[in-house]
Amino acid sequence: MRLAFIEKLFTNREIGTNVQTIYLRFKGMSYESERYLCDINCVQLRKALARFQSGNTQLKIVLGAWKGVPYAERLCQGCDLGKVEDEEHLLLICPNT
Repeated sequence: MRLAFIEKLFTNREIGTNVQTIYLRFKGMSYESERYLCDINCVQLRKALARFQSGNTQLKIVLGAWKGVPYAERLCQGCDLGKVEDEEHLLLICPNT
């Protein structure tokens, strides 16, 4: 299930696409509560998932957008791959996460 979620989330992602667009591509226009709100008992994990889905993270992709840093310069500081630190990199690529 995790892999299907991630593949759907990042399929055909364009550079610079905002988080809300990515989330809507995955979720659609449903306004129902997320299942994890009931299924996950750990409050910290629920908060982390909610932040991730809403784009309220400390990833360079988000912080750089707020600070006006060009997309290509929002590099991951956790590894030496020279990749932009976005959700895809964090979940699938970075060897240090």
